[in-house]
Amino acid sequence: MKRIAIVACVFAASAAFAKPPKTVGGPPPACGLKAMPLAVGNTWTWKAGAATVTLKVVEVTPGKDAAGKPNATIGVEELYQGRVVKNQLTCSAQGLTVPLESILFSGEPGGPVAMAYSVTAHDNVTLVNDAGIIDGNGWIERVKADVTREDAGKAGAKHAAAKLELERHVHVEPGTTEVVTTLGQWKNAQKIVFELRGRGEVDPEKTEIPIKRPGVFYVVKGLGMVKIDDTFDKTWELTETNLIAK
Repeated sequence: MKRIAIVACVFAASAAFAKPPKTVGGPPPACGLKAMPLAVGNTWTWKAGAATVTLKVVEVTPGKDAAGKPNATIGVEELYQGRVVKNQLTCSAQGLTVPLESILFSGEPGGPVAMAYSVTAHDNVTLVNDAGIIDGNGWIERVKADVTREDAGKAGAKHAAAKLELERHVHVEPGTTEVVTTLGQWKNAQKIVFELRGRGEVDPEKTEIPIKRPGVFYVVKGLGMVKIDDTFDKTWELTETNLIAK
């Protein structure tokens, strides 16, 4: 009887995920990007083990670039381990550009601790537009930044200024992937793989930054990222969003 009960529970759980949860409508996303629909009020919460991170869109300011083409600045807040990290993302017809501090850049939330980045060059977008998320497409994003480091221990230490260079080598894997989280099941997630390569420089030394594994964003258009693999050892699964009808 015990085995029958277990099988029944498994069947019931599978049946509950037979159809993906229904998404809800809302204001149009910034720059019309459905792969990560950033509209004011939209929120996503991802969980990895006991840790959670919540991203909330607090402001979208439309504008135009130097060539007169439409773009937008998107203010977001990321809540992680009791800290709120405020970031500004930008988007255009080419896609979405994300700062280093955001989980949407590397899959790691929380931003830097006891240091700050000042970006000196940012070439290409972090996530291309919806039309570009197609089988086999790829791109390279390059970022350079000056890094200032604080004395985290408050012992009077003086840290020399540093420089950071990063490249994100991104490609869209062919086909779609099934993703199951506690929130639901999606059979049409697009798997976007990114490999981080980088180096840090504290004059005169330059050192390669170790990266454990490629990162992955599992994207469902109209909903955003339902699962995120960071470049070290954590996998974040979507557990809550206002884009799912309750």
